[in-house]
Amino acid sequence: MTTHTAGPWERESDGEVGARTHYIVADQGLVRICSLERCVGVSAARFNANARLIAASPAMHAALRLYFTDREQFERAARAALATVEGDGELCGSAKTRGLDAQSLIQAIRSAGHRPRAYSGRGMFGAHCVSVHLDSAQRLMELGPALAARFGAIPNATLDQLGRGVVAYWPLASIDEGHRLLTDDR
Repeated sequence: MTTHTAGPWERESDGEVGARTHYIVADQGLVRICSLERCVGVSAARFNANARLIAASPAMHAALRLYFTDREQFERAARAALATVEGDGELCGSAKTRGLDAQSLIQAIRSAGHRPRAYSGRGMFGAHCVSVHLDSAQRLMELGPALAARFGAIPNATLDQLGRGVVAYWPLASIDEGHRLLTDDR
């Protein structure tokens, strides 16, 4: 069975105000999922809502899969996906992630069964942030429900391909390299 392009997906436009084209992209814009053209007679609000719905598809898929395994996490993930679709939780792909709480991010990564690490990514000039090392970008979807439950939406991660896996990192969740939360076994 062929699977969809791994999320998170983001909505990009050809301009800030009155955009006539939206692009749904993945992997920091390196992969274009689709483009949407605003037709005559379609309001800007409806056009933007349609783009949000498409961009939230991977988060909704992850939430739906939880329905059969963890109803409590399913409900939190579904509410977060709905908030993103309805425009209340546009953390995914927006600048609203400023001040992303590193401690909450670390706890969410742990609750999804992964080990958080300190990482200095591209353009960070030696500063460190919260990261997680994964076998593939597709595994990032495993974090979606835990992140959505913690933040109400899915904070956008930056990805670095390492040849033997991928690092997902959040530059806005800055920490010191030896941050105690990364070594605590709580």
